[in-house]
Amino acid sequence: MKALEPLLVNGNAGAQRIAGLMHLHGRGLSKDRQKALQLLELSANQNDAKAQFLLGDLVIKDCQQKCPEIKRALPLFHAAHKSGFSEATEALAKFL
Repeated sequence: MKALEPLLVNGNAGAQRIAGLMHLHGRGLSKDRQKALQLLELSANQNDAKAQFLLGDLVIKDCQQKCPEIKRALPLFHAAHKSGFSEATEALAKFL
């Protein structure tokens, strides 16, 4: 985690995504879904395609097509798709 700290302070999108995943899974950092979502959102807002996909996926986890969070997830998947992230393209196809 020490290696990530200076990158996080400087708002590095990749570091935010990695720290978000660490919080999500409780690996190296406390397991904290809310903190994970916050960090992934910071990264996604900087056009990190992997973070956009992960955040979209987490938002609709265990949800069917009528889930209200789809309105939040679809733009994330679309942005990641536009960046060439193939998993986001596959996720979008599920909703078409």
